[in-house]
Amino acid sequence: MSTLLAIKANKAFKYRRMDFSKYFILIMLSMSLWSVNYAFEVGFMDIKLKYLFARLEYIGMAFAPVAWFLFASEYSGYVRNS
Repeated sequence: MSTLLAIKANKAFKYRRMDFSKYFILIMLSMSLWSVNYAFEVGFMDIKLKYLFARLEYIGMAFAPVAWFLFASEYSGYVRNS
């Protein structure tokens, strides 16, 4: 679902230039990376694959809060482009 929202936001970004939409796309991509890797971690029985997907899961976890902060600051108008 997050991947589909990122694709939809990318298409909307091409028609209307909203500065915060690039951060929304980053949020959705990091959430989809997090979700997919978590699903693979839970789904596999092999401990090495579980460990691999658990490590890949943290990439999405690391980018999500940063993307949320950038999105919120851009959307609220706190960041001013000079």
